[in-house]
Amino acid sequence: MKAFICRSFHHLGRLLDICACFSEQPRALLLGTPENRRLFEKLMNSYSHARHKDNFNVEMGDADKLYSLVHHFSILAKDLCDKKINLLTVEFEEAEAEKGETDNG
Repeated sequence: MKAFICRSFHHLGRLLDICACFSEQPRALLLGTPENRRLFEKLMNSYSHARHKDNFNVEMGDADKLYSLVHHFSILAKDLCDKKINLLTVEFEEAEAEKGETDNG
């Protein structure tokens, strides 16, 4: 099972599918336009191509666009995590308050 999990996390498409369990925003960002989809596919293929093809190359313009796309993804991921943590904090505090009322009531 461990080997399956490790291989799954090396596949960006699978990771994006896992993200979609929580929010469609990452998929919309990375695949929402034909250009972003092309860049994401280039990123997915780059790992194996860089290891197995001697003539693998990424144009500087694509590298710059990929950097920007990944940077925006990073900001989005942090924002989604922060929102979820805040939501869970509020839910916890509300549950603790209700518990306190029940214990004192």
